Amino acid sequence: MARNGVACSTRRPVRRRLLLVVLSVVSLAAALVLAGSAAAESPLKWSPPTNIDGTHELSGISCPSAGLCVAIDRMNTDVVTSANPTGGASAWTVTPIGTDDATGISCALSGESKLCVAVDCRPKAWFSTNPLGGAGTWTGTLLGAESCGFHTTTGVSCASIAMCVAIDSVGDVIVSGKPTGSTTDWKSNNVDGANFLSSISCPTTSLCVAVDNKGNAVTSTSPLGGGAWNVAQIDSTKPLSSVSCASETLCVAGDEAGNVLTSTNPTGGAAAWSVAHVDGTAGVSGMSCPSSSLCVGVDNQSGAVSSTNPTGGASAWTREVIDVGQLPKAVSCASSSLCVATDWHGNVIVGTGAATMPPPEETSKNKTGTPEVTSKGKAGTPETHLIAPKLRS
Repeated sequence: MARNGVACSTRRPVRRRLLLVVLSVVSLAAALVLAGSAAAESPLKWSPPTNIDGTHELSGISCPSAGLCVAIDRMNTDVVTSANPTGGASAWTVTPIGTDDATGISCALSGESKLCVAVDCRPKAWFSTNPLGGAGTWTGTLLGAESCGFHTTTGVSCASIAMCVAIDSVGDVIVSGKPTGSTTDWKSNNVDGANFLSSISCPTTSLCVAVDNKGNAVTSTSPLGGGAWNVAQIDSTKPLSSVSCASETLCVAGDEAGNVLTSTNPTGGAAAWSVAHVDGTAGVSGMSCPSSSLCVGVDNQSGAVSSTNPTGGASAWTREVIDVGQLPKAVSCASSSLCVATDWHGNVIVGTGAATMPPPEETSKNKTGTPEVTSKGKAGTPETHLIAPKLRS
């Protein structure tokens, strides 16, 4: 009886331990499934880096459509242009125009009319209404007293071909309702003390949002009309380095600590902005939101962050390495299916979505002449390109 008693007393703990192990495995599997389902997938397929400008830093890019992308070279005096940004290195043209330490560029379209405006440190605006037309189509206009020191333009955004707003390193906005005019057509106004304004986005003529190195968003609903610019601290810990507004009801900023800050009411003050940590310790140096269903940022650790639901919190964003060993600098998305990033070493990295994927390979035909159904799906249906979500650092 004692032996049977011992046998019973040893089997029960073993069974309990086995049950606990099984429950632990099931719980772990469930957690992994939930984690996998919560992770966002990348909406873009990125090309390898393509060198278009030697070893020069491409400090800005603007792609208002799939048929026009213009980048600026900070080290030389060049713009680098393409009517076919997915066409490889040969589809880009380097054109010297005379810029000096160029820091930003913005292009706008209105029907057949085009306008691109680049700014440099002098401070000078360089504009063209035919940006693919060569050096002779670009003209430079001083925005203030000529100097390339501490006081320099740092970015520009053109809401239309009739309105551009530049920013500088000492809290000024320089606004023009005639960007192709002379120096007197640009009006400077200090709106942010001595703070370094790092990025600006004007989605319409009724909204401009700039960000600075003190974590502030600086906004105006009447930039051309001389309306007030309001300052709100939306990031209390780190400098803001990028901002892009898809519309008057969606703006997304990036900071130097891997956060994105989103707002559906960008003029609503600090409480109208939400913070999500999406990019480890990397600084989000560039941001582009072509619509409310796509925002793409690039960081200073070879990566890109993207989301098809930018206000959805950290789990709605994914990070992936797109430029191994290099430092992406800027990004511009012509649409939800085409984004082009630049880096510090003369490269572009092109991200494409389903709408710009190449057609499926031609399949063999059966005896009746009807295309066979292959592993790519039903006959005539393009292959779906799925990109596995990456773990964030």
